[in-house]
Formats: sequence, structure tokens, C-alpha cells
Amino acid sequence: MGKISFTNTNNPTITMSAVINFPEGFDEGRKCPVIVVSHPGGGVKEQTAGTYARKLTEGGFVTIAYDASYQGESGGEPRQLENPHVRTEDISAVIDYLTTLPYVDRDRIGAMGICAGAGYTANAAIQDRRIKAVGTVSAVNIGSMFRNGWENTVKDADAEPVLAMGSAARTKDASKWMSDDLLARAASKDKKLHIVEGSNHMDLYDGQKYVDEAVSVLEPFFKTKLTGGHEAQQAAE
Repeated sequence: MGKISFTNTNNPTITMSAVINFPEGFDEGRKCPVIVVSHPGGGVKEQTAGTYARKLTEGGFVTIAYDASYQGESGGEPRQLENPHVRTEDISAVIDYLTTLPYVDRDRIGAMGICAGAGYTANAAIQDRRIKAVGTVSAVNIGSMFRNGWENTVKDADAEPVLAMGSAARTKDASKWMSDDLLARAASKDKKLHIVEGSNHMDLYDGQKYVDEAVSVLEPFFKTKLTGGHEAQQAAE
């Protein structure tokens, strides 16, 4: 594990800060699958994203958790800006950096995110075809959330009063409808929803047993999509 920094290819005035994690027995001379992990809105790489990144590394992946532009230890002004376009492009900027590393297999790049980071990840995968597999946890489409409310009960035209509800309702409720919506709209036929029973949205940030269950689904998913075919090919060779 090590802290790194690199120039954001979308905005050269911004230096990105990230933590990269290596699996046990890592061999820099071999091409490895890698997973980019994006944090929730208002989060930083050492919190939820870092937790998932470290656990996925135990499954044999190189992982990278990063601070979004304008947030954490990454550069950019004004501080704490949460810009959906920038957050989406940050993911591609991280991948740009990863493709410069000799041990990264460019054909085995996965991406996942938590909360708003999950929505940004799904959005990035639409246009960045280097992302070969996508995983999400407590997915949030931040635009839909602000327009239609945490429970999707508000029409677009009536959205403004809901903004006053604040974070209390967010802490209390789960957000499954946005995961359902993401799954329904995903073009791929190869998709699956796993429900962590008994958890709510925030439990999946750092509730140990809930995170462990989520990772128990994410790890084999990424292994199948990013290593399965590759290992079979290597065996055939």
C-alpha cells in the first residue's frame, strides 16, 4: 500500500491524491487486474472507499482509492466542490494514470463506487470502454436524488421543498430504488442485484458485517470478469 499523486489529465492544474494497494505476493513484472474505487459524496479515500479497496486487494487485485478533485488531499478550488461531471471524469483520469503503470493490464480494469461514487462509476463506464466490469454499493444517482427525493416520491417540478430535508432522512432510510433504477437502465444483460438484508444505505459504508457481505459478492464478480477468462487463456497457452 502506498500513497501516490499524479496530474489530472482532464485539468492539469489539479494534482490527484490516491492510495494504491497491492495483493499479497504482488509481482511488478506481471500484468495485473486493477479496480478503481470511488468514494461517496463528501467522503475521502481513507474512509469507505479505502475499506473496500483494501478488502478487494485480499482477493488478488491491485486497487486504487482516490480523492475526487476539489476534495480530500486532491487539489482544486473551491474546496469541497461536488460536481457530477468532474466526479465522472475523475474516474477516467485515474484510469489514464493506471494505464501508464507497467504492471496494469489495460484489458482488465474494473471500477466500483459507493453511494454517489457508484452513480459516477456507472456514468463513467458508459463512455469509457476501458472499464470492463462495474460494481456498486448503496448506489445513488445524485441528480435523481436532488430532483425526486431520497425515496423517489417527488415530481421534478415539486423538488425544491424536498431539498430542505437534509441529511437526517438520508441517515435514516435505505436507497434501494436508485439501485433498481440503475440495474433496469444498464444496457448489459450480464447484471445482478444483491440485497444485503438488514442494512440501510449508511450501514454499507462501514458496518463491518454488511461491508463483508458486499465484498463477498463483489470479489467473485470482479474475479470472474477480470481474471477468469485471462487465467483460462494462460492455462491454454
